[in-house]
Amino acid sequence: MMDKQLDEQESKQNGIEDTLTTQIDSQAEELKKQVEAYKQQTKIKQDEEQQLIAVLKSYKQKYQEFRQASLQTKQSQKRLAKDI
Repeated sequence: MMDKQLDEQESKQNGIEDTLTTQIDSQAEELKKQVEAYKQQTKIKQDEEQQLIAVLKSYKQKYQEFRQASLQTKQSQKRLAKDI
């Protein structure tokens, strides 16, 4: 009788251990997937940031060129006004 109860208890314990092992393995696999997705998103965000920085530099350069051209135009207008 005692052996039967011990066997049943050991069987239940083994079942619980198997269930826990399976759950832990599946959670570890899911965590790996989440970490990989996070790494990919981080890489995408870094690439986007680099592209935006490049666009910003380009716009800044074009603005400086525009500003310089505007300044030259104002100076030319002042000279023409003096000449007239």
